[in-house]
Amino acid sequence: MSDHLAQELKLFLNFSGDNKKKKTVLKHQINDENIEKFKELLIGVNWSNVMDNDPDEAYENFHVILLGCFEGCFPIKETIVRGDNRLTNKDDEAVGALSH
Repeated sequence: MSDHLAQELKLFLNFSGDNKKKKTVLKHQINDENIEKFKELLIGVNWSNVMDNDPDEAYENFHVILLGCFEGCFPIKETIVRGDNRLTNKDDEAVGALSH
């Protein structure tokens, strides 16, 4: 005899539907071509409204210019997170599926 009571545990697991969905994150698409576009865009910017203002206004102008250039050159892509912690571009995966 024992002074412990037996316990029964029933698990009802559902491994279909949402559990099989691929997890995704949003990432900026940064590559050599986009970096060159970004550099060219920054070279062509008129920085006078950053240089000729009080520090707070200068920073705000700088931030608006830099962010606009960055977002224009490095678009956001939905990326699949793999089980091995590597990221894959969702568009690349779709192209690969079409080629088979």
